Amino acid sequence: MVTIYLLIEKACSSDGIITTMNIKANQVVCDYHGVVVSKQEGKRRMETLGEGPSYLIFFKGKGGQPLCIDVQNFSCFWHLEQHTYGRRMNRSRKANNVRPQRVRLILIEGQRECVLFLALRDIGVGEELLWDYRVRRLSFCGEGRDIAW
Repeated sequence: MVTIYLLIEKACSSDGIITTMNIKANQVVCDYHGVVVSKQEGKRRMETLGEGPSYLIFFKGKGGQPLCIDVQNFSCFWHLEQHTYGRRMNRSRKANNVRPQRVRLILIEGQRECVLFLALRDIGVGEELLWDYRVRRLSFCGEGRDIAW
C-alpha cells in the first residue's frame, strides 16, 4: 500500500506541493520521472515550448553522461492515474527543503534513470516543498537574464 502525503496546491500562478504529514530528514519525498532523453534532445524540446513553464530537468547520468528527463505530460506512462509530484515543486534558492538525487532504477523492462527528491531537514505538515533549480540569471552565458523570477 502506498501512502500519498503530498497535495498539489495552486499558489498564485504556479502550482506548489504542500505536505499533509511530517517528513523526516533524508527521507525520499517524491520522484521526478518521465521520458529520459539526451541533453541535446532536451534542449531541442525546450526550444519548441516557447514561453511558459517547462518541465525538463537536466542532470548527469551514470558515468557523467548529460541527460534530460521530460515531464511535460501531467501524468506519466508508469502512473496513468497519478500526478508526477516532482514536476509541480516550486524553486527557492535560500529556503529549499528538498534536494534532487539521481538514481538508476532496475525494472523488469530494464534500467531507467530517475531523480528522487530527498528531504534536507525535517519537514512539517503544511509546508511547501521547494528545491534549488541551480539556474541563475547569469546561467547559460547570460541567456538567463530575462528569467522572470
